[in-house]
Amino acid sequence: MSREMFESLKTYILRERDKRREQLEQKEEFQRNQIQEELKRNKAKMSLEEIKIEIQKLELKLNELKGEKHQLFSQLKKVLNEDEMRRRNRFQEQNEQQFIQRQTQSLYQLKQQPMQQSIQQQIQQPIRQSLGKRNHFDLALNELNQQNSYNSYKIYSPNIHQNSNSFIH
Repeated sequence: MSREMFESLKTYILRERDKRREQLEQKEEFQRNQIQEELKRNKAKMSLEEIKIEIQKLELKLNELKGEKHQLFSQLKKVLNEDEMRRRNRFQEQNEQQFIQRQTQSLYQLKQQPMQQSIQQQIQQPIRQSLGKRNHFDLALNELNQQNSYNSYKIYSPNIHQNSNSFIH
């Protein structure tokens, strides 16, 4: 073999080795890329599963919070209802107290009425005698009753109340 042939064979072998090495490197690179892509897909799958699990947990928490909101709203309604009932009871008690006060005043006025009636009777006798007729008496009695209903809180007495229209002189 000649030197040229030897050199050409040597370069050929070296090139073939380089080609094989490059092919092996490319193959290994391709395999590495495939493995990395598969790992990425697995991670994506895992993250999708993790996201699904996270979504389920959040939905459970949302349902719990909705239940708590419903419970708190029910408590609010109860408190507002109790407050309204207290307010109504307070108002009713005030009305009862006012009613009792009015009844007390009415009883006081009823106690005062016998005195007024005795005064009216004392006034009516001289009027009946002086008028002598039933019609005139009824007119005077009506006028006196009107004055008494208008001034029902006053006690009619010659010393306390003098009215130009009354029959007390």
